[in-house]
Amino acid sequence: MSAIDQSSTVRPSLRPSLHSPGVKFFVICGLTLALMIPMLFVWMLIEDRQSYEVQVVQEVAESWGAEQSVAGPFLVVPFRGSFTNTQNGVTTNVSRKDFLIVLPDEMTATVRSEVSLRERAIYEVPVYHADTLIEGRFPARDKIMERLPEGYAPQWGDAFIALRIQDPTGLREVPGLRLGAAPTPVDFVPSLNLPQSDGYGGLHLSLPDGALEETLFFSVTMAFNGTQSLSFAPVGQTSSIRMTSDWQHPSFGGGYLPDTYVLSADGFEADWSVPYVARSYPQFWRYSDQNISPLFAKAVKVGFVEEADSYQLVSRSAKYAILFLATGFLAVFLLELRAGTRVHAVQYVLFGFGLVIFYVLLLAFAEVTGFGPAYAVASGAVAALNGGYVSAIFGQVRRGAIAALSLLGLYGLLYIILQVAAYALLVGALIAFGVLALTMYATRSVDWSGAIGAPAD
Repeated sequence: MSAIDQSSTVRPSLRPSLHSPGVKFFVICGLTLALMIPMLFVWMLIEDRQSYEVQVVQEVAESWGAEQSVAGPFLVVPFRGSFTNTQNGVTTNVSRKDFLIVLPDEMTATVRSEVSLRERAIYEVPVYHADTLIEGRFPARDKIMERLPEGYAPQWGDAFIALRIQDPTGLREVPGLRLGAAPTPVDFVPSLNLPQSDGYGGLHLSLPDGALEETLFFSVTMAFNGTQSLSFAPVGQTSSIRMTSDWQHPSFGGGYLPDTYVLSADGFEADWSVPYVARSYPQFWRYSDQNISPLFAKAVKVGFVEEADSYQLVSRSAKYAILFLATGFLAVFLLELRAGTRVHAVQYVLFGFGLVIFYVLLLAFAEVTGFGPAYAVASGAVAALNGGYVSAIFGQVRRGAIAALSLLGLYGLLYIILQVAAYALLVGALIAFGVLALTMYATRSVDWSGAIGAPAD
């Protein structure tokens, strides 16, 4: 037999295997992985839109007030000491100045905030106005003297009270401090009045002579604007903080969760009680040993955030892209096996692009209409598009309807997964198991080595 005759004998025997369901199955697996490349661009697009949203929030914060953090008030007592220093046989007198940071023995903060939405382009940014009352007491000078280092003398005439606020540009009135039984408050002045404190926004107020002869009671009133979140440092030896707001879905964070809180249609009310032993900093310390940064190491925090951020939901839905691509291809593959009509790889790719474009539509509509309506529009559009395409491939409306309904069912399951975030892994695992079981059952009688339909001419 000649080589030509052998070739003509072998090739026909190979052709059925090249068009077998087994080979087609692995081709579809490869196409599924290949379509993850355009999905990478979708993820990049989602991140880019999220970055733009962050930029919009920053622009609003610059003109309204940033995320606010309040610490204080705290007492600052300058002290100075003179020492002799002998070096190379020469003795000189050295004067050293430092500051003693004194926190209140007791602090009670009452904060009432009103939240509104500021629109910028297609975005809405939660901003708030907060009215705050801080009351408490500082120890008398006798107790403070016990904390001064040996050899140093306090400068009581230069003592002052400081108040740390993250973004002073958000202040809408000058904060006032009432000492003891004083009938009228005294206004704070800008800056913390501490060395190397340029990075800390704040205010200070000099104390009148004799203010620390005995326990000093104080009350501070302030009103300020902020964006997205509000934090308070529990600076008292005993600290009680109460926050109320008309925002219905707060996010509690920071160093401590509230002891009690109430959520209602009118907003929320939350209470914290924090003893000083639960903090990471003491009641007294020298400024040269540690600046005031520890004050925010442990702070209570409330975030004024949207109940369900559209970008987060779109990003979470995109994480299931490979499952949807595989399941969508599987549905077409099963229809192909039952119909005996061969579907070309290019047709699978076009079908897959329809599944990928779902996420682009979802992102685009979610920015305008919100996630729920966007999801309905995107899933309906993609199901109709791919269902019509499958009808054209097989020449039967019924098979296209099966494909469209299968996609709608998958999108419905994904929506459920997105709504039950705590059980997303469980629901997703059950769906994957169910799809695998259904596939195994539907292909139990398939001849994986045979040909799908007749070979093309």
